[in-house]
Formats: sequence, C-alpha cells, structure tokens
Amino acid sequence: MNGQKIDYTVTTGTIILKEEDVEEGEKQKASIFYVAYTKENPEPNRPLTFSFNGGPGSSSVWMHLGLVGPKRVLMTEEGEPVGPPHKLVDNEFSLFDVTDLVFIDPVSTGYSRTVPKENPINTTVSARTSNRLANLFGSGPPATSVGPHPNS
Repeated sequence: MNGQKIDYTVTTGTIILKEEDVEEGEKQKASIFYVAYTKENPEPNRPLTFSFNGGPGSSSVWMHLGLVGPKRVLMTEEGEPVGPPHKLVDNEFSLFDVTDLVFIDPVSTGYSRTVPKENPINTTVSARTSNRLANLFGSGPPATSVGPHPNS
C-alpha cells in the first residue's frame, strides 16, 4: 500500500450479543460475525477502525472487498466488477496503512444471526459488544467507525 509492503493477519469470528434480563439473567440475543485485518508488529497506539455495513440481506463484504480493506475486487473504469473469474488486487484506497480494520456484519446479514425466536429488528450491536471487539484487536486510540448508522 502506498508503495510499501504491509504484513497482516486476517481473523474471522463471532461474538455473542447478550441482554441483561432481570428474571432470566444474561440472555443470548444474536451472534455477530466479524472480519478483522491487523498489522503484524504494529507501531504503538495503532488506531482501530470499525466498519458496519449491510442489510437488509447484504453483509459487510463490499466494505472490505470494494472500499476500505487491503484488497479489492478488480473493477472496470465504470465501477462494474470484471466478469468471472473475479480477481482481487491491492486496494490503493485502503485505510489499512494507517489503521487496523474490523468489519462487522449487522444481525441478519452475512453470517450474523439472531438466536431462534428472537426478532432481528430488536437486536443491535451495543456499545458493550463494540468494546469487546476493540479489546480483542487493539490497545491503541479509541476506535472509529465507517459506514451507515445501524438505524438508518
């Protein structure tokens, strides 16, 4: 990126979104899927950026393979994907040279799902869940977010 090679690790996983229930204690609401890109041997206080996207029905895939991530899908000059087989290329527009990245699929998009019998409309990524993700991937400055507001 920007003429320099950056070694990085890609991590995928899920975090269980829970709600405090006076009668039942902690109650599982949903499983939140994420993809994280973290720089190998980062400088101290490297920032961490969250990218929320998706829905209804679309995961955060186009945020990391079309806009912000270290690789992107090859496109024509008009912005259309080149036909199959699709090709990944270095993303000259990526933010990864200055910040680690975590892409989060909102509930009911990509691999994020509610638990059975739970209404996805009543399930959002809480600040507590975002803090858990931040603690997993970095100790730098406070995280920022990229993408539409979860309630838009």
